Amino acid sequence: MFELVGAGAARTRLQAASARGLTQFVGRDAELAVLPQALVLAAELGMRPLQAHRHRGLGTLYLKTAQREPACAALSAAIALYRAMDMTFWLPQAEER
Repeated sequence: MFELVGAGAARTRLQAASARGLTQFVGRDAELAVLPQALVLAAELGMRPLQAHRHRGLGTLYLKTAQREPACAALSAAIALYRAMDMTFWLPQAEER
């Protein structure tokens, strides 16, 4: 049972989760370590679309874990790759974050 006691300072789900100090990624270090490795492998194999998608995924992950600087860097890289490859379908999803 829950009791509503008033409005809090958080205005988004991310802010509320950050205030609790936990995210859906707590305890998932092994899985999270694979994401940057996938980006390196995609770069080595010259798979630019996959690189762009991995950058976007990492940017989203960093935002969910309240890491703004790495999120901005990853999303900027994704946007640059999408534009360079004329993959305009994915641009709005990367830019809105």
